[in-house]
Amino acid sequence: MCILIIVIIIDIDLPTYETEFIRKGSKRMRKYSRQREVIKEFLKDRTDHPTADTIYTGVRQEIPNISLGTVYRNLMLLSEEGEIARLTVGDGTVHFDPNTTEHTHFVCTHCGCVQDLSIPNTDGLNQAAGAHFSGKI
Repeated sequence: MCILIIVIIIDIDLPTYETEFIRKGSKRMRKYSRQREVIKEFLKDRTDHPTADTIYTGVRQEIPNISLGTVYRNLMLLSEEGEIARLTVGDGTVHFDPNTTEHTHFVCTHCGCVQDLSIPNTDGLNQAAGAHFSGKI
């Protein structure tokens, strides 16, 4: 008895970040995306550094059928372009920060919150704090 196996290979163009751009003259410009604009608006003026899940939950208030994958893909695109910052603070998740200027963060190991700190000069901050604190800085 012979078994015939037919394999069909289909070449599918998967969406990449490159497809998010259009050429306008000699400049590359990103296509408009309502989802991306809603994500940016949700992040604007936030200092709590939300995770993708938090952003997804918030954005769903305005776009109920948006997927977590769409939110995450747009967050990666925005961070790669420097419009937002990605933070890893040791809690196993990625946090997003709309403030891309150099600044200091406070991470609470008890509740997990991440907040911006307004400290004018951080040179030697760890050493100065360590001199008055017996824990790990």
